[in-house]
Amino acid sequence: MRQLKFDNYFKKIEEEPLPIWNKREDIPEYIIKYFDKYPVRVIFDDIKYYCPFCLKELNDCYCDHCKQQFNKEIYLYVNDINNIKGYQYSDFVFTFDVINDEVILYVIKRVTTYNNPNVSVPFYYHFYKVYRAFHITKKGIKDLLNNNIEMTFAEMHQELQETEEIYILAYDLIDDDESYYLYVDNLDFLKNTIYKYTKLWKLKDYLLDTKVNILNIIYAPLYNQDFEFLIKNKLYNMAFSTFYLEDFNNKLKKLYKDNKEFIIKNNLDYYEFKALELIKCQDLDVIKFVSNNIGLVKDIKELANIDFVKLKNIINEEQLYEYYDYLDMASKLGFNLKDKNILYPKNFIQEHNKAYKQMQLVNDPNIDKNIKKIAKRLEANKYEDKKYVIYPAPSIDSLIEESSMQNNCVRMYASSYSQDKTHIYFMREKSNINKSFVTIEVKNNKIVQARIKNNDLPSQTIENILKSWEKTLKDKKKNDKNVVS
Repeated sequence: MRQLKFDNYFKKIEEEPLPIWNKREDIPEYIIKYFDKYPVRVIFDDIKYYCPFCLKELNDCYCDHCKQQFNKEIYLYVNDINNIKGYQYSDFVFTFDVINDEVILYVIKRVTTYNNPNVSVPFYYHFYKVYRAFHITKKGIKDLLNNNIEMTFAEMHQELQETEEIYILAYDLIDDDESYYLYVDNLDFLKNTIYKYTKLWKLKDYLLDTKVNILNIIYAPLYNQDFEFLIKNKLYNMAFSTFYLEDFNNKLKKLYKDNKEFIIKNNLDYYEFKALELIKCQDLDVIKFVSNNIGLVKDIKELANIDFVKLKNIINEEQLYEYYDYLDMASKLGFNLKDKNILYPKNFIQEHNKAYKQMQLVNDPNIDKNIKKIAKRLEANKYEDKKYVIYPAPSIDSLIEESSMQNNCVRMYASSYSQDKTHIYFMREKSNINKSFVTIEVKNNKIVQARIKNNDLPSQTIENILKSWEKTLKDKKKNDKNVVS
Protein backbone atom coordinates (compact mmCIF):
# COMPACT_ATOMS: atom_id res chain seq x y z
CA MET A 1 0.00 0.00 0.00
CA ARG A 2 1.12 3.55 -0.71
CA GLN A 3 1.42 6.19 2.00
CA LEU A 4 -1.33 8.82 2.35
CA LYS A 5 -0.43 12.49 2.66
CA PHE A 6 -2.02 15.92 2.55
CA ASP A 7 -1.92 17.88 -0.68
CA ASN A 8 0.00 21.18 -0.89
CA TYR A 9 -2.94 23.12 0.55
CA PHE A 10 -3.65 20.69 3.43
CA LYS A 11 -7.26 20.44 2.20
CA LYS A 12 -7.45 16.79 1.20
CA ILE A 13 -5.56 13.56 1.62
CA GLU A 14 -4.07 11.98 -1.48
CA GLU A 15 -1.91 8.94 -2.17
CA GLU A 16 1.80 9.42 -2.40
CA PRO A 17 2.86 9.12 -6.06
CA LEU A 18 4.63 5.95 -7.15
CA PRO A 19 8.42 6.30 -7.40
CA ILE A 20 8.72 5.56 -11.11
CA TRP A 21 11.58 5.83 -13.57
CA ASN A 22 11.38 9.08 -15.50
CA LYS A 23 14.83 9.81 -16.91
CA ARG A 24 17.69 8.04 -18.69
CA GLU A 25 19.65 7.49 -15.47
CA ASP A 26 16.74 5.50 -14.01
CA ILE A 27 16.79 2.86 -16.75
CA PRO A 28 18.63 -0.29 -15.54
CA GLU A 29 21.63 -1.34 -17.58
CA TYR A 30 20.12 -4.79 -18.13
CA ILE A 31 17.29 -3.12 -20.08
CA ILE A 32 19.80 -1.14 -22.16
CA LYS A 33 21.61 -4.38 -23.01
CA TYR A 34 18.29 -6.04 -23.88
CA PHE A 35 18.07 -3.78 -26.93
CA ASP A 36 20.91 -5.82 -28.41
CA LYS A 37 18.25 -8.34 -29.44
CA TYR A 38 17.35 -5.93 -32.25
CA PRO A 39 19.63 -6.28 -35.29
CA VAL A 40 21.07 -3.17 -36.93
CA ARG A 41 18.83 -2.04 -39.77
CA VAL A 42 20.00 -2.21 -43.35
CA ILE A 43 19.47 0.87 -45.55
CA PHE A 44 17.24 0.30 -48.57
CA ASP A 45 16.29 2.48 -51.54
CA ASP A 46 14.17 1.75 -54.59
CA ILE A 47 16.41 -1.08 -55.77
CA LYS A 48 19.40 -1.94 -53.55
CA TYR A 49 20.40 -2.71 -49.95
CA TYR A 50 23.25 -0.80 -48.30
CA CYS A 51 25.46 -1.13 -45.24
CA PRO A 52 24.23 1.34 -42.57
CA PHE A 53 27.80 2.17 -41.52
CA CYS A 54 29.56 2.86 -44.82
CA LEU A 55 26.60 2.97 -47.25
CA LYS A 56 28.34 0.56 -49.62
CA GLU A 57 26.08 -1.82 -51.53
CA LEU A 58 25.63 -5.15 -49.78
CA ASN A 59 26.66 -8.40 -51.36
CA ASP A 60 23.94 -10.85 -50.33
CA CYS A 61 23.49 -9.05 -46.99
CA TYR A 62 27.26 -8.93 -46.40
CA CYS A 63 29.34 -5.75 -46.42
CA ASP A 64 32.71 -6.40 -48.05
CA HIS A 65 33.99 -3.06 -46.76
CA CYS A 66 32.96 -3.37 -43.06
CA LYS A 67 33.16 -7.18 -43.01
CA GLN A 68 29.72 -7.51 -41.42
CA GLN A 69 26.73 -9.73 -42.11
CA PHE A 70 23.27 -8.16 -41.84
CA ASN A 71 19.66 -9.25 -41.63
CA LYS A 72 18.21 -8.14 -44.95
CA GLU A 73 14.64 -8.11 -43.67
CA ILE A 74 15.33 -5.43 -41.05
CA TYR A 75 15.71 -2.31 -43.15
CA LEU A 76 15.18 1.43 -43.18
CA TYR A 77 13.85 2.94 -46.42
CA VAL A 78 15.42 6.10 -47.84
CA ASN A 79 14.33 7.96 -50.95
CA ASP A 80 17.74 9.03 -52.26
CA ILE A 81 20.72 7.50 -50.49
CA ASN A 82 23.28 9.85 -52.05
CA ASN A 83 21.72 13.06 -50.77
CA ILE A 84 20.70 12.29 -47.20
CA LYS A 85 22.68 13.84 -44.35
CA GLY A 86 21.54 11.33 -41.76
CA TYR A 87 18.83 8.91 -40.81
CA GLN A 88 17.35 7.50 -37.65
CA TYR A 89 14.85 4.92 -36.40
CA SER A 90 13.28 3.86 -33.11
CA ASP A 91 12.96 0.60 -31.18
CA PHE A 92 11.10 -0.14 -27.94
CA VAL A 93 11.47 -2.61 -25.08
CA PHE A 94 8.58 -3.36 -22.70
CA THR A 95 9.42 -4.20 -19.09
CA PHE A 96 7.35 -4.69 -15.95
CA ASP A 97 8.14 -3.38 -12.51
CA VAL A 98 6.23 -3.92 -9.26
CA ILE A 99 6.09 -1.30 -6.49
CA ASN A 100 4.17 -2.37 -3.36
CA ASP A 101 2.12 -4.83 -5.45
CA GLU A 102 1.30 -2.05 -7.95
CA VAL A 103 2.18 -2.98 -11.54
CA ILE A 104 4.03 -0.55 -13.81
CA LEU A 105 4.67 -1.34 -17.46
CA TYR A 106 7.52 0.75 -18.82
CA VAL A 107 7.98 1.45 -22.51
CA ILE A 108 11.67 2.24 -23.02
CA LYS A 109 12.52 3.90 -26.32
CA ARG A 110 15.83 3.79 -28.14
CA VAL A 111 16.48 6.16 -31.04
CA THR A 112 19.39 5.18 -33.28
CA THR A 113 20.91 7.99 -35.34
CA TYR A 114 23.42 7.67 -38.19
CA ASN A 115 25.37 10.25 -40.16
CA ASN A 116 25.86 9.65 -43.85
CA PRO A 117 29.63 9.04 -44.24
CA ASN A 118 29.47 10.38 -47.81
CA VAL A 119 28.48 13.89 -46.74
CA SER A 120 29.74 14.24 -43.14
CA VAL A 121 31.83 12.58 -40.45
CA PRO A 122 30.50 9.02 -40.12
CA PHE A 123 29.12 8.04 -36.72
CA TYR A 124 26.06 6.57 -35.05
CA TYR A 125 24.72 6.70 -31.53
CA HIS A 126 21.79 5.53 -29.39
CA PHE A 127 19.55 7.76 -27.31
CA TYR A 128 17.43 6.13 -24.57
CA LYS A 129 14.42 7.50 -22.72
CA VAL A 130 11.55 6.36 -20.50
CA TYR A 131 8.80 6.84 -23.06
CA ARG A 132 5.75 5.59 -21.16
CA ALA A 133 5.09 4.39 -17.58
CA PHE A 134 1.69 2.73 -17.51
CA HIS A 135 0.16 2.10 -14.09
CA ILE A 136 -1.96 -1.02 -14.63
CA THR A 137 -4.97 -1.67 -12.40
CA LYS A 138 -7.97 -4.01 -12.56
CA LYS A 139 -9.94 -1.34 -14.41
CA GLY A 140 -7.40 -0.12 -16.94
CA ILE A 141 -4.24 1.90 -17.47
CA LYS A 142 -2.86 5.38 -16.92
CA ASP A 143 0.44 6.76 -18.16
CA LEU A 144 2.10 8.38 -15.17
CA LEU A 145 4.36 10.40 -17.50
CA ASN A 146 1.60 11.67 -19.76
CA ASN A 147 -1.70 12.56 -18.12
CA ASN A 148 -3.44 12.61 -21.50
CA ILE A 149 -3.21 8.82 -21.82
CA GLU A 150 -5.72 7.02 -19.63
CA MET A 151 -8.06 4.24 -20.70
CA THR A 152 -10.20 1.55 -19.09
CA PHE A 153 -10.23 -2.02 -20.36
CA ALA A 154 -13.93 -1.58 -21.16
CA GLU A 155 -13.04 1.38 -23.40
CA MET A 156 -10.31 -0.65 -25.09
CA HIS A 157 -12.76 -3.47 -25.67
CA GLN A 158 -15.33 -1.11 -27.18
CA GLU A 159 -12.77 0.40 -29.55
CA LEU A 160 -11.54 -3.02 -30.63
CA GLN A 161 -15.09 -4.13 -31.38
CA GLU A 162 -15.66 -1.02 -33.49
CA THR A 163 -12.38 -0.96 -35.44
CA GLU A 164 -11.36 -4.65 -35.38
CA GLU A 165 -7.75 -3.38 -35.56
CA ILE A 166 -5.46 -3.65 -32.55
CA TYR A 167 -2.88 -1.55 -34.39
CA ILE A 168 -5.02 1.60 -34.28
CA LEU A 169 -5.42 1.32 -30.51
CA ALA A 170 -1.75 0.46 -30.02
CA TYR A 171 -0.78 3.58 -31.93
CA ASP A 172 -3.02 5.64 -29.66
CA LEU A 173 -1.09 4.35 -26.64
CA ILE A 174 2.56 4.61 -27.74
CA ASP A 175 2.47 6.33 -31.17
CA ASP A 176 3.61 3.08 -32.75
CA ASP A 177 1.78 0.00 -33.99
CA GLU A 178 4.70 -2.40 -34.35
CA SER A 179 5.58 -5.36 -32.12
CA TYR A 180 8.63 -5.35 -29.84
CA TYR A 181 10.39 -7.51 -27.25
CA LEU A 182 9.30 -7.83 -23.61
CA TYR A 183 12.01 -8.18 -20.95
CA VAL A 184 11.22 -11.60 -19.46
CA ASP A 185 13.70 -12.16 -16.62
CA ASN A 186 11.58 -10.34 -14.04
CA LEU A 187 8.14 -11.80 -14.85
CA ASP A 188 8.15 -13.65 -11.52
CA PHE A 189 7.48 -10.27 -9.91
CA LEU A 190 3.90 -10.51 -11.22
CA LYS A 191 2.88 -13.58 -9.16
CA ASN A 192 1.26 -11.60 -6.34
CA THR A 193 -0.27 -8.86 -8.47
CA ILE A 194 -3.35 -8.47 -10.67
CA TYR A 195 -1.46 -10.68 -13.16
CA LYS A 196 -1.47 -13.67 -10.77
CA TYR A 197 -4.00 -15.68 -12.83
CA THR A 198 -2.36 -14.97 -16.18
CA LYS A 199 0.70 -17.20 -15.55
CA LEU A 200 2.82 -14.89 -17.71
CA TRP A 201 5.97 -16.00 -15.87
CA LYS A 202 5.47 -19.49 -17.29
CA LEU A 203 5.83 -18.09 -20.83
CA LYS A 204 9.44 -16.93 -20.58
CA ASP A 205 10.67 -19.34 -23.24
CA TYR A 206 7.88 -18.35 -25.61
CA LEU A 207 8.23 -14.61 -25.03
CA LEU A 208 12.02 -14.61 -25.12
CA ASP A 209 12.08 -14.63 -28.93
CA THR A 210 8.54 -13.42 -29.66
CA LYS A 211 7.79 -9.78 -30.34
CA VAL A 212 4.55 -8.52 -28.84
CA ASN A 213 2.20 -5.63 -29.40
CA ILE A 214 1.56 -3.56 -26.28
CA LEU A 215 -2.04 -4.83 -26.10
CA ASN A 216 -0.71 -8.40 -25.99
CA ILE A 217 0.64 -7.78 -22.50
CA ILE A 218 -1.94 -5.35 -21.14
CA TYR A 219 -5.36 -6.09 -22.60
CA ALA A 220 -5.17 -9.76 -23.57
CA PRO A 221 -4.00 -11.25 -20.22
CA LEU A 222 -6.22 -9.11 -17.97
CA TYR A 223 -9.44 -8.74 -19.98
CA ASN A 224 -9.64 -11.87 -22.12
CA GLN A 225 -11.54 -14.35 -19.97
CA ASP A 226 -10.17 -17.24 -22.06
CA PHE A 227 -6.51 -16.26 -21.63
CA GLU A 228 -5.86 -18.68 -18.75
CA PHE A 229 -7.56 -21.54 -20.62
CA LEU A 230 -5.49 -20.85 -23.76
CA ILE A 231 -2.22 -20.71 -21.81
CA LYS A 232 -3.08 -23.94 -20.02
CA ASN A 233 -3.51 -25.62 -23.42
CA LYS A 234 -0.28 -24.07 -24.71
CA LEU A 235 -2.15 -22.03 -27.33
CA TYR A 236 0.19 -19.10 -26.82
CA ASN A 237 -0.31 -17.52 -30.23
CA MET A 238 -4.06 -17.62 -29.74
CA ALA A 239 -3.84 -16.17 -26.22
CA PHE A 240 -1.90 -13.15 -27.45
CA SER A 241 -4.10 -12.47 -30.47
CA THR A 242 -7.69 -13.19 -29.38
CA PHE A 243 -9.05 -9.68 -28.93
CA TYR A 244 -12.61 -10.11 -30.18
CA LEU A 245 -14.12 -12.04 -27.29
CA GLU A 246 -17.66 -12.49 -28.62
CA ASP A 247 -16.32 -14.06 -31.80
CA PHE A 248 -14.17 -16.53 -29.91
CA ASN A 249 -16.74 -17.45 -27.27
CA ASN A 250 -19.83 -17.78 -29.41
CA LYS A 251 -18.62 -18.91 -32.82
CA LEU A 252 -15.33 -20.69 -32.53
CA LYS A 253 -15.52 -23.01 -29.52
CA LYS A 254 -17.14 -25.81 -31.54
CA LEU A 255 -14.48 -25.37 -34.19
CA TYR A 256 -11.84 -25.72 -31.47
CA LYS A 257 -13.48 -28.90 -30.16
CA ASP A 258 -13.67 -30.43 -33.66
CA ASN A 259 -10.07 -29.52 -34.57
CA LYS A 260 -8.42 -29.54 -31.14
CA GLU A 261 -5.45 -31.77 -31.96
CA PHE A 262 -4.56 -29.83 -35.13
CA ILE A 263 -4.96 -26.42 -33.45
CA ILE A 264 -2.81 -27.31 -30.42
CA LYS A 265 -0.14 -29.04 -32.51
CA ASN A 266 0.29 -25.96 -34.74
CA ASN A 267 -0.30 -23.32 -32.03
CA LEU A 268 -2.66 -21.34 -34.30
CA ASP A 269 -3.17 -17.64 -33.67
CA TYR A 270 -6.55 -15.90 -33.83
CA TYR A 271 -6.40 -15.09 -37.55
CA GLU A 272 -5.28 -18.62 -38.44
CA PHE A 273 -8.17 -19.86 -36.32
CA LYS A 274 -10.55 -17.65 -38.32
CA ALA A 275 -8.99 -18.93 -41.55
CA LEU A 276 -9.66 -22.50 -40.44
CA GLU A 277 -13.27 -21.53 -39.81
CA LEU A 278 -13.56 -20.05 -43.31
CA ILE A 279 -11.93 -22.78 -45.40
CA LYS A 280 -12.47 -25.82 -43.13
CA CYS A 281 -9.19 -27.36 -44.21
CA GLN A 282 -6.43 -28.74 -41.95
CA ASP A 283 -3.62 -27.59 -44.23
CA LEU A 284 -1.31 -25.23 -42.33
CA ASP A 285 0.24 -23.68 -45.47
CA VAL A 286 -3.18 -22.85 -46.87
CA ILE A 287 -4.37 -21.51 -43.50
CA LYS A 288 -1.38 -19.15 -43.35
CA PHE A 289 -2.09 -18.16 -46.97
CA VAL A 290 -5.62 -17.15 -46.02
CA SER A 291 -5.08 -15.77 -42.50
CA ASN A 292 -3.52 -12.44 -43.56
CA ASN A 293 -6.48 -11.62 -45.82
CA ILE A 294 -9.59 -12.71 -43.91
CA GLY A 295 -11.86 -9.93 -45.21
CA LEU A 296 -10.77 -10.41 -48.81
CA VAL A 297 -11.24 -14.18 -48.59
CA LYS A 298 -14.81 -13.63 -47.36
CA ASP A 299 -15.47 -11.45 -50.43
CA ILE A 300 -14.02 -14.15 -52.72
CA LYS A 301 -16.20 -16.84 -51.13
CA GLU A 302 -19.29 -14.70 -51.78
CA LEU A 303 -18.53 -14.80 -55.51
CA ALA A 304 -17.73 -18.50 -55.84
CA ASN A 305 -17.17 -21.73 -53.94
CA ILE A 306 -13.37 -21.75 -53.98
CA ASP A 307 -11.04 -24.60 -53.04
CA PHE A 308 -8.19 -22.64 -51.50
CA VAL A 309 -5.80 -25.59 -51.71
CA LYS A 310 -6.15 -25.43 -55.51
CA LEU A 311 -6.10 -21.64 -55.51
CA LYS A 312 -2.78 -21.54 -53.64
CA ASN A 313 -1.24 -23.57 -56.47
CA ILE A 314 -1.95 -20.87 -59.07
CA ILE A 315 -1.47 -17.56 -57.18
CA ASN A 316 0.60 -16.16 -54.34
CA GLU A 317 -0.70 -14.20 -51.37
CA GLU A 318 0.07 -10.83 -53.01
CA GLN A 319 -2.23 -11.74 -55.92
CA LEU A 320 -5.35 -12.39 -53.83
CA TYR A 321 -6.85 -8.97 -54.58
CA GLU A 322 -6.20 -9.42 -58.30
CA TYR A 323 -7.91 -12.81 -58.05
CA TYR A 324 -10.94 -11.18 -56.43
CA ASP A 325 -10.89 -8.57 -59.23
CA TYR A 326 -10.73 -11.39 -61.78
CA LEU A 327 -13.68 -13.24 -60.25
CA ASP A 328 -15.70 -10.03 -60.06
CA MET A 329 -15.08 -9.31 -63.76
CA ALA A 330 -15.76 -12.94 -64.67
CA SER A 331 -19.09 -12.73 -62.87
CA LYS A 332 -20.04 -9.49 -64.67
CA LEU A 333 -18.99 -10.99 -68.01
CA GLY A 334 -21.22 -14.00 -67.43
CA PHE A 335 -18.48 -16.62 -67.04
CA ASN A 336 -19.45 -19.95 -65.50
CA LEU A 337 -18.06 -19.70 -61.96
CA LYS A 338 -18.53 -23.43 -61.45
CA ASP A 339 -16.10 -24.23 -64.26
CA LYS A 340 -12.75 -25.27 -62.76
CA ASN A 341 -10.90 -23.90 -65.80
CA ILE A 342 -12.41 -20.50 -65.05
CA LEU A 343 -11.81 -20.67 -61.27
CA TYR A 344 -8.23 -22.02 -61.46
CA PRO A 345 -6.68 -20.85 -64.77
CA LYS A 346 -3.21 -22.18 -65.57
CA ASN A 347 -1.97 -18.67 -66.39
CA PHE A 348 -3.89 -16.52 -63.94
CA ILE A 349 -2.33 -13.14 -64.83
CA GLN A 350 -2.94 -13.70 -68.53
CA GLU A 351 -6.57 -14.64 -67.93
CA HIS A 352 -7.04 -11.69 -65.54
CA ASN A 353 -5.76 -9.29 -68.19
CA LYS A 354 -7.97 -10.87 -70.85
CA ALA A 355 -11.00 -10.40 -68.60
CA TYR A 356 -10.06 -6.80 -67.95
CA LYS A 357 -9.62 -6.13 -71.67
CA GLN A 358 -13.01 -7.71 -72.34
CA MET A 359 -14.61 -5.51 -69.70
CA GLN A 360 -13.13 -2.41 -71.30
CA LEU A 361 -14.14 -3.42 -74.79
CA VAL A 362 -17.65 -4.38 -73.66
CA ASN A 363 -18.07 -1.01 -72.03
CA ASP A 364 -16.58 0.97 -74.91
CA PRO A 365 -15.16 -0.70 -78.05
CA ASN A 366 -13.61 2.61 -79.18
CA ILE A 367 -11.25 2.95 -76.21
CA ASP A 368 -8.20 1.27 -77.73
CA LYS A 369 -8.72 3.02 -81.05
CA ASN A 370 -8.82 6.42 -79.33
CA ILE A 371 -5.78 5.72 -77.12
CA LYS A 372 -3.67 4.88 -80.17
CA LYS A 373 -4.65 8.12 -81.91
CA ILE A 374 -3.99 10.24 -78.81
CA ALA A 375 -0.64 8.49 -78.16
CA LYS A 376 0.44 9.25 -81.72
CA ARG A 377 -0.29 12.93 -81.15
CA LEU A 378 1.57 12.91 -77.81
CA GLU A 379 4.72 11.51 -79.42
CA ALA A 380 5.77 15.17 -79.73
CA ASN A 381 6.41 15.10 -75.95
CA LYS A 382 8.76 12.14 -76.10
CA TYR A 383 11.91 12.53 -73.95
CA GLU A 384 15.22 10.74 -74.36
CA ASP A 385 18.68 11.03 -72.84
CA LYS A 386 21.61 8.62 -72.49
CA LYS A 387 19.91 6.58 -69.79
CA TYR A 388 16.13 7.09 -69.93
CA VAL A 389 13.25 7.45 -72.34
CA ILE A 390 9.70 8.76 -71.69
CA TYR A 391 6.88 8.10 -74.14
CA PRO A 392 3.04 7.99 -74.14
CA ALA A 393 1.29 4.69 -73.38
CA PRO A 394 0.45 3.43 -76.89
CA SER A 395 -2.52 1.08 -76.27
CA ILE A 396 -4.85 -0.71 -73.85
CA ASP A 397 -2.50 -3.69 -73.92
CA SER A 398 0.40 -1.48 -72.80
CA LEU A 399 -1.67 -0.16 -69.87
CA ILE A 400 -2.56 -3.70 -68.82
CA GLU A 401 1.07 -4.82 -69.09
CA GLU A 402 2.29 -1.79 -67.13
CA SER A 403 -0.30 -2.40 -64.43
CA SER A 404 0.80 -6.02 -64.10
CA MET A 405 4.53 -5.27 -63.94
CA GLN A 406 4.19 -2.27 -61.62
CA ASN A 407 1.49 -3.78 -59.40
CA ASN A 408 -0.62 -0.64 -59.80
CA CYS A 409 -4.04 0.27 -61.21
CA VAL A 410 -3.00 2.30 -64.25
CA ARG A 411 -5.15 0.06 -66.44
CA MET A 412 -8.14 1.73 -64.77
CA TYR A 413 -7.15 5.00 -66.52
CA ALA A 414 -7.87 3.59 -69.97
CA SER A 415 -11.27 5.28 -70.28
CA SER A 416 -10.15 8.76 -69.18
CA TYR A 417 -7.01 8.46 -71.34
CA SER A 418 -9.08 7.55 -74.39
CA GLN A 419 -11.26 10.62 -73.78
CA ASP A 420 -8.25 12.98 -73.56
CA LYS A 421 -9.06 13.77 -69.91
CA THR A 422 -5.68 12.54 -68.69
CA HIS A 423 -2.53 11.25 -70.36
CA ILE A 424 -0.38 8.30 -69.34
CA TYR A 425 3.35 8.13 -70.03
CA PHE A 426 5.93 5.43 -69.34
CA MET A 427 9.49 6.14 -68.26
CA ARG A 428 11.90 3.31 -69.06
CA GLU A 429 15.59 2.62 -68.63
CA LYS A 430 17.11 2.30 -72.09
CA SER A 431 19.20 -0.62 -70.88
CA ASN A 432 15.97 -2.52 -70.09
CA ILE A 433 13.39 -0.89 -72.34
CA ASN A 434 10.77 -3.64 -72.00
CA LYS A 435 10.65 -3.45 -68.20
CA SER A 436 8.40 -0.97 -66.41
CA PHE A 437 10.22 1.70 -64.41
CA VAL A 438 8.03 4.77 -63.73
CA THR A 439 4.35 5.30 -64.55
CA ILE A 440 3.36 8.95 -65.05
CA GLU A 441 -0.04 10.66 -65.16
CA VAL A 442 -0.24 14.10 -66.84
CA LYS A 443 -3.12 16.57 -66.95
CA ASN A 444 -3.02 19.93 -68.71
CA ASN A 445 0.72 19.54 -69.28
CA LYS A 446 1.36 19.06 -65.56
CA ILE A 447 2.51 15.86 -63.83
CA VAL A 448 -0.27 14.71 -61.48
CA GLN A 449 1.59 11.68 -60.15
CA ALA A 450 4.61 9.50 -60.88
CA ARG A 451 5.03 6.08 -59.30
CA ILE A 452 7.46 3.18 -59.38
CA LYS A 453 6.52 -0.39 -58.52
CA ASN A 454 3.91 -0.89 -55.76
CA ASN A 455 2.90 2.79 -56.01
CA ASP A 456 6.09 3.96 -54.28
CA LEU A 457 7.63 7.34 -55.07
CA PRO A 458 10.61 7.53 -57.44
CA SER A 459 14.01 8.73 -56.26
CA GLN A 460 14.90 12.42 -56.12
CA THR A 461 17.11 11.98 -59.19
CA ILE A 462 14.15 10.75 -61.22
CA GLU A 463 11.92 13.48 -59.75
CA ASN A 464 14.39 16.08 -61.03
CA ILE A 465 14.36 14.60 -64.55
CA LEU A 466 10.55 14.57 -64.55
CA LYS A 467 10.37 18.21 -63.41
CA SER A 468 12.66 19.25 -66.26
CA TRP A 469 10.64 17.21 -68.78
CA GLU A 470 7.39 18.67 -67.46
CA LYS A 471 8.52 22.16 -68.52
CA THR A 472 8.79 20.99 -72.14
CA LEU A 473 5.25 19.57 -72.35
CA LYS A 474 3.24 21.22 -75.07
CA ASP A 475 -0.03 19.62 -76.07
CA LYS A 476 -3.06 21.34 -77.42
CA LYS A 477 -5.96 18.92 -77.66
CA LYS A 478 -7.12 18.54 -81.23
CA ASN A 479 -10.73 18.15 -82.27
CA ASP A 480 -10.06 14.87 -83.99
CA LYS A 481 -13.28 13.68 -85.62
CA ASN A 482 -11.96 10.13 -85.53
CA VAL A 483 -11.75 10.14 -81.73
CA VAL A 484 -15.05 8.84 -80.39
CA SER A 485 -16.09 10.12 -76.98
